[in-house]
Amino acid sequence: MITAIVPTYRRPDGLGRAVRSLFAQTGMDAFYITIVDNDPDGSAQDMIDQLNADCPAHISLVAVHEPNPGVANARNAAMASVDTRLVAFLDDDQTAPVDWLSQLT
Repeated sequence: MITAIVPTYRRPDGLGRAVRSLFAQTGMDAFYITIVDNDPDGSAQDMIDQLNADCPAHISLVAVHEPNPGVANARNAAMASVDTRLVAFLDDDQTAPVDWLSQLT
């Protein structure tokens, strides 16, 4: 099992594109996505709610709020919440090819 971690900071549209590219992954029976909102104000919540509503059943979507600025803090917060052996990082200004996770596992 693998967790894809997506840290985000005030880029709701980018977050939506990044996570939806994970929703489109092929060759994966099940996996986790952890979104880390790194904005002290929690500005990603509306997009996280939309993504939760659209999340396919075979994917578990988790959101973490890390108010201390910095991508290292966001990644560390995500790692503290992950239970899978494998982890992949996708930034909120990227999208993943459809076979990205299956190629990593």
